[in-house]
Amino acid sequence: RNVPMAALYDAENKQFLIEKYPISVALGQNFLPSVSPPLANNSLAFGLSKAIPPVNIALPNVETEIKSVQNIIDANTGLNQEFTQENLGEKIKENNLSVLHLASHGEFTGLIENSFIQAYDKIITTPELEQILIEADRIDLLTLSACETAAGDNRAVMGLAGVAIRTGIPAVLSTLWSVSDLTTPRIITDFYQHWQQGKNKAPALQKVQIEQIRSSSHPRIWAAFVLIGM
Repeated sequence: RNVPMAALYDAENKQFLIEKYPISVALGQNFLPSVSPPLANNSLAFGLSKAIPPVNIALPNVETEIKSVQNIIDANTGLNQEFTQENLGEKIKENNLSVLHLASHGEFTGLIENSFIQAYDKIITTPELEQILIEADRIDLLTLSACETAAGDNRAVMGLAGVAIRTGIPAVLSTLWSVSDLTTPRIITDFYQHWQQGKNKAPALQKVQIEQIRSSSHPRIWAAFVLIGM
């Protein structure tokens, strides 16, 4: 479940699997691909760049990432002090969102009490995140741009991303392991640009990953990103 299919390598043809097929992960449900790009003024991007306990590690490039997302899909944004659990919940209730983008620290350990997304005021636990997402009418894509947000175990498939899928969100873009604060904004930005141009989400991610391969980027950088659902 936690092997990145995109990085499987065909030594005979000297290509990664993602170079041949767009890839998404299904969690035992039926998905129909969504061609529609994100709606203008109907997206929300929250991020945390400052070092806040308990993780206490700054993510300086999150600010660049949030600004890029705002420019591409015209998202409403909240950075640092604006990224609180209460504010996130209120914004989701107020807006019929097509995209919710969260850029912060995140961890999934297999234990609900130790799994979280880091907000400015506190950590948002798995049950709290699930309750917030239940309040949303219709989110077409949730992006969890954080460390290890898709990592799970045999008891809880695909970690925090699996929680999001259970609330009815049809697609989640997340990561299988810790990702670099330096490289993530570029990958995220390119994904939204390709999706905005009318591609389905899986082909949009495929195009980004192929571009990373062509630029000699190591698989540890681009293969961490997985699309769950369609």
